[in-house]
Amino acid sequence: MRHLVVAYEKGGYAGHPNFAAGIPDKWSEQEVLDLILWPMRDPKAPYPAWEVPARAYGSPMLYAWWRGGPGLTDKDQPKNAAASKERGRAMRWR
Repeated sequence: MRHLVVAYEKGGYAGHPNFAAGIPDKWSEQEVLDLILWPMRDPKAPYPAWEVPARAYGSPMLYAWWRGGPGLTDKDQPKNAAASKERGRAMRWR
């Protein structure tokens, strides 16, 4: 399985210097780039687009959260109220 691994020079979310998540086998390189470059609704969002599946939904795998998918159904709500609020700030303006 491929992984997206990020090493932050000045620390990432909550001061963690590293972030890693699995890349779905069916994803092309372009789909990974689309996620990496996806603009956030709020420039002060607590984390970048590629961290939304893990931070807001607890998913170990990347997915295009703005299209729906894991964590975006009634059955799979955000891990907690704080994550729900952060998710709202992170969504792209449409």
